[in-house]
Amino acid sequence: MTFKSRLSQEQLVQLEKSAAKFEDQLLEAAKFIGLHSNDDGRLLAGSKNAKKTSKTYGKEEWLLRWLLKKLQAPKDEVPRRTASAWSLLAHLIQVLPTTNTAHILSERKFLPILRQTLEEAEKLTQDPMKQSPAGNDSNSKEWKYSKKSKKRKRSGELVGADTNEQNATSNLLAAIHIAVESMTILALPSVEPAEEDSAAVFSAEFMKLVLRTLGDDSARILGLWLSLSGSHHIYKSIGAQDWISPFIWIWELRFTGSEDLMHFSLHCFQSLLQLLQLLRGQDPTADHDWVSKLEQLVARNIMIPAKATWAENPESDLLSILTKLSIVQQSSNAPLLFEIAIISIQTQATRKRQENYLWIQHVFTTLREAMPVQRIDENGEAAQRMLDIAIKYKVRFELPILYSIVSEFGMLATSTNWTLLSTIIRLDANTFLIQEADKDLSDELLKRITEASVQTTWAVHQRQIVDDVVVPLMGEFAKARDLSGFVRHWFRQVVEFEKLRKQSEVDVDEFSAWEDEALQKELGRLLEPSLTVQQLLQLVEWTAGKIPESTDASCLILEAISGSVKSENFIDAVGPRLINIILHNAKLAPAYRHRWRSWRLLSRTLSWIQPSFLEEFSHLAAAGEEPFDALNGVNSVVDYLMTTSKRFSGLESLEFLRCACTAWMIAPEASEMKTLTSNVVLNLLQRLADDVKSFVQDLISGKDLGNESCSLVQNKLSRGEGWLAWASIHCVFVENTAVLRVVKCLPEGSFQEMVQNIFWVASTLHNDRPTTANTWLHLNSEVFPSLWLSVLSNRLIQDDENLREHVINVALLSQTNSKNPLMQSHTNNKLAVQSLLTLPLDDIPRRHRERIMKAWLPDKSDGAGISFEPTALDAQVLALKVKIMHRPTLHESINFKELVSIADSIAGADPDGLDVNITLLKQLARLTLLQVSENLDQTRNRSYAVEAIDYVTKKLNKEKSKHSWNAAARVALFDAALSSLQDKHGVLNDLDIINKSNLDSLLVSFEKMLLAQLHKVFEKPANFTRSEKTQFVTVACDALTAMKVNAPRLEKLSIYADRFILSLGEAESDLKMRVGILLSTISEDYSKQTASTTGSVMGRQSIRAARNNALKGTDSSNKLGLLKSTLQRSLGPSNELDNLLATKYTVAACDDARGVVDEDDEDMFDLSSAYSDLCSRMWKVNSYREFAVIAETLVVMLRSKGRAISQWNVDSTLGCISIVCSRRGPSFRPSQAGNVYMQLCRLVHTILISHRLKLEGHFHLVAQTVESLLRCLFTPLQSTNTASSKTFVPPRWLPTTSSSPHQLNIRHAAAFTRLLTLICNPTVSSVTRSQNNALTSATDKAKRMAGQHMQYVLMAYVRLQLEMRMLTAVREQLVPGIYAIFDTTTPELRRAINEGMDGSGRAVFRNLYTDYTKFGKWKGS
Repeated sequence: MTFKSRLSQEQLVQLEKSAAKFEDQLLEAAKFIGLHSNDDGRLLAGSKNAKKTSKTYGKEEWLLRWLLKKLQAPKDEVPRRTASAWSLLAHLIQVLPTTNTAHILSERKFLPILRQTLEEAEKLTQDPMKQSPAGNDSNSKEWKYSKKSKKRKRSGELVGADTNEQNATSNLLAAIHIAVESMTILALPSVEPAEEDSAAVFSAEFMKLVLRTLGDDSARILGLWLSLSGSHHIYKSIGAQDWISPFIWIWELRFTGSEDLMHFSLHCFQSLLQLLQLLRGQDPTADHDWVSKLEQLVARNIMIPAKATWAENPESDLLSILTKLSIVQQSSNAPLLFEIAIISIQTQATRKRQENYLWIQHVFTTLREAMPVQRIDENGEAAQRMLDIAIKYKVRFELPILYSIVSEFGMLATSTNWTLLSTIIRLDANTFLIQEADKDLSDELLKRITEASVQTTWAVHQRQIVDDVVVPLMGEFAKARDLSGFVRHWFRQVVEFEKLRKQSEVDVDEFSAWEDEALQKELGRLLEPSLTVQQLLQLVEWTAGKIPESTDASCLILEAISGSVKSENFIDAVGPRLINIILHNAKLAPAYRHRWRSWRLLSRTLSWIQPSFLEEFSHLAAAGEEPFDALNGVNSVVDYLMTTSKRFSGLESLEFLRCACTAWMIAPEASEMKTLTSNVVLNLLQRLADDVKSFVQDLISGKDLGNESCSLVQNKLSRGEGWLAWASIHCVFVENTAVLRVVKCLPEGSFQEMVQNIFWVASTLHNDRPTTANTWLHLNSEVFPSLWLSVLSNRLIQDDENLREHVINVALLSQTNSKNPLMQSHTNNKLAVQSLLTLPLDDIPRRHRERIMKAWLPDKSDGAGISFEPTALDAQVLALKVKIMHRPTLHESINFKELVSIADSIAGADPDGLDVNITLLKQLARLTLLQVSENLDQTRNRSYAVEAIDYVTKKLNKEKSKHSWNAAARVALFDAALSSLQDKHGVLNDLDIINKSNLDSLLVSFEKMLLAQLHKVFEKPANFTRSEKTQFVTVACDALTAMKVNAPRLEKLSIYADRFILSLGEAESDLKMRVGILLSTISEDYSKQTASTTGSVMGRQSIRAARNNALKGTDSSNKLGLLKSTLQRSLGPSNELDNLLATKYTVAACDDARGVVDEDDEDMFDLSSAYSDLCSRMWKVNSYREFAVIAETLVVMLRSKGRAISQWNVDSTLGCISIVCSRRGPSFRPSQAGNVYMQLCRLVHTILISHRLKLEGHFHLVAQTVESLLRCLFTPLQSTNTASSKTFVPPRWLPTTSSSPHQLNIRHAAAFTRLLTLICNPTVSSVTRSQNNALTSATDKAKRMAGQHMQYVLMAYVRLQLEMRMLTAVREQLVPGIYAIFDTTTPELRRAINEGMDGSGRAVFRNLYTDYTKFGKWKGS
């Protein structure tokens, strides 16, 4: 080795003399210390992570000095730009002793070399054209570094040069990083106790001296490193802790000086911010470790020192000095620095909160003042982002700061930054609510909103201004208890808008900000909670006084108020005044733009009108006073509509239609008003019928009907004809359905034609693929079907025989789409079927039920000669017929061939969905034959039964002689027919229709036929298609299972069963289970072999069949043994649900007896033990299905195994329910909350009914359980921090927000109320013992016992009312239960309850008791 090293050294000297390439010199230098090359030319360092075993390091020290000399050469930059040189340096640093390495590095001044290298790399990055030949030489050899883990390897690997120019600098940086990181590792003493000695500490300190330099140099090094890291996207592959930590440590090791912060700001800050901007804003793949590391660097070297200086001297400008340059270069740096300033003080103590707020305001002001004034847009965006950050971290600013922001960036002389203004409103709306000393910003803002409404760009900014500025501003006025003030501003701005609109040449079609529907909706949400009745009356009076000034604005405000009043006390106070205003100012009609609002205002107030006003109103209409003369006859209606402005006649006509309908509905019968409005409504309905007819023709012709999406909220004046047609139909058929009672006075067929046209449009849109090309139909594909279905669900339609007749006739006359002019298709009319399915069965008369049963038959056709055979296969059609057959619907011409024709149609149909059709066919056949067999003495029914028997007999004999294939639908029909006839075999025999022996023979023939066909399928399954095989085996197995075929008859079939089951795939698991259920009578192995999960009906049936076979012929002890083993298996990780279901079936089969107690027998097991086991598991499961099976099993045991239930079982059940309702309960999806609650209530209900006597002496457990269930009906407030919120923590399965669709509702409150009434007013049977004292009432005793404990439930109810939220409907449903608790209390007990509450609780309790004495307390006869 020494000889080779000498040769390498001589060769290296020769290469230096001949000025050879540095790469060649480097290879010889590597050979000098024993590195060698492999076959592909790579030079390796030998054993990785291996230290040199020799105690002499002469060659390595010589090579380190030589390498540093090369790196130090000022005129030769090739060594410094060669990654291999730095990798070799890292290798030498790792091999040499720390003291020797530090001495040489200090002697050769390593940090200046590092700085010069980074500066040259930075220049190369900025100007890639200066790439040196060394970087591009494909023959050069470099050290290639690949970082694989955070644990640093001690040796590098000499590899060939990377020829990719883009990777050259990256390789160089990686090599430099290895070298510097190796030095920082050596500068840190080991933390391992074995290595803690003075030599290690001395060596580490010596290495620290190498890395320590002046603040200016260390800042330059760190800044250059950060800049290069960002330029080459190093953050995408390496973590910040590994990559930049060594250089941060160099900065922290600097010689401390007074100018260090300035050096950091000058050399590091800009590159650091650029890297942060790149990480946070542009690259979503960035590592968050980088962001946090860089933010800490800014906080420690800029924000925290500046804050400390500012705390000592508030006049200090250190922060401005450090940050101004970065803000001047890029305003977007300001939000970044502002957020870092907030983050850096978040962990400080609360006592410094005020000081922190002042500091944050100082930071904000400093950063804003540093922004160059000429960059207005960029500065405004930066200010807006800083305000968003303030909202995020809940930081508040003083109003003068916000005033200045609004003036500088929000409301400029030439433009308005609406985004910034909406952000300021969210941050602190007092900016506009509290007037500035020299300027009212709120007036300026409202003025700009009004001016924007008449500009040509209003349609672009409308939603942003209304939704983000005006609506939130109204909410802030309401919070400030000044909603009336906002309404007054609203009025003035409407007046100003009308002036600007009239002066402007722009035709404003869109609603202005002050006419927008969103504003009225927000007022409806805020009005009643924000104003008292007196305040609202004052506001109405103020608006009425402004009518002479502006009728338009007054009309708009009054309309908004009328649409916002909902409570009875507000309506009683405000309604008469609004009606009075309308009646006495009717002649002051608003301009055409707002005239339709006056009709809407009138229609709203008419619903509140009192008899005195109604009489006055009818006199005005009869006398022809404008505008009420429009309601006094046909001619007036026509004249009124004709004189309306043509452009807005549609919108005004719609509101007039709504007003006329309202007037008709509120008018008393036989009154003058009723007579007047009846004529108007009739003519409007006739006009509507004509309009609907024209609307259909327009759809057929493809006329442009507008581009609006049909909804009641529209924010423009002009509406398309399509929207107007839909809105008019919606007004009559949905909003004012009662007016349809006058349709009998319309010309004959007029209303029927209108309903038919509406149904055609709805059925066209309800089709899966509408054939029409009309764009309006495709845009509003859901509105007409939903409108039609809402009409059907309206009780007024369902209760009115005439209207119901029209609807049913339309549906039955449109069985297919062949007559629909919009489609003209022979497909089934799905909406007709769905309409008839929607109607309650009791509302469909018998004659229509018979029409439905005669419709959609395969052997029938419509009027155009189109066969119904395809439509009869629709599952919805069959479901409709099944629904109809739940009522007596046998018509005179009914025959069995109708079912046969349906079965034959199903047999030849597409296999998709065939199983559903077959199932529905079986249900239809069973229901039909059930009705037939009820009165077999009638000729029609007897003929039907005889026909069915003859047909089945004939077909079975025919199939028996042919031994041919039988369709699955036909088999299902025969199965339903024979099983129904078998149930009535006695009646059939008595009436000489068919005797029992012949019927049994028929059943045996059917059984033999099925077995023979199954044998064919099992023997040669490949001869049949998958559909044939699946459907026939399914129905055949179901039929044979229901017939309970004996095991000997199945022996022959079982020969091929195993092979058939194995031939089925995973997708045919249901088929496997059906076969297993059928053959389980032979052997339990079949049910085990085909057992599946409980996720399907067949899976549950399979488990039940297997369990019945296992229990067959076993005694009580064996049943208990099987139950014990099943419970033990259910503890396993797999098939737990299956075993729990099997447990349920096993429990049902066990005898109701308690085992004999034997204290010496530790393995004793009985039903009581099984109950305890299940009860302890119920609150530990994480699947709702497992929870439900356990709860159902416990209910079964409580009801049917009363003798086996012990006192401990009842107590543990109550405790388990309390745990489920606590935070320790199971974690289910919130969508299952209602089901969980009902299961718990059912358990308590069963205990109260079946085991009430076991609760004596244990009633405190009942009270605790009831309190837990009561808590679940409440929803916690968003900011509650009360004792109840900590004591009654909601369970994890319960939704915690009132907006959740899965919140417990009135159904669950009714179940809880039933529990309260059972506890406080028990049934006699539940509290009576077998030996009872006749002198003592058992129910009175139970009531007294309940009163002693239910007082705590009542107190909990009062406390929860004060601290949590409950739905109004739920509270109303609980009233009977609360009154039942009051029934059990005595005056002394109520006095004690009252004294145990605070003032708020007493007030609630007093109101409850007052209501109880008025409505709930029994006062005797």
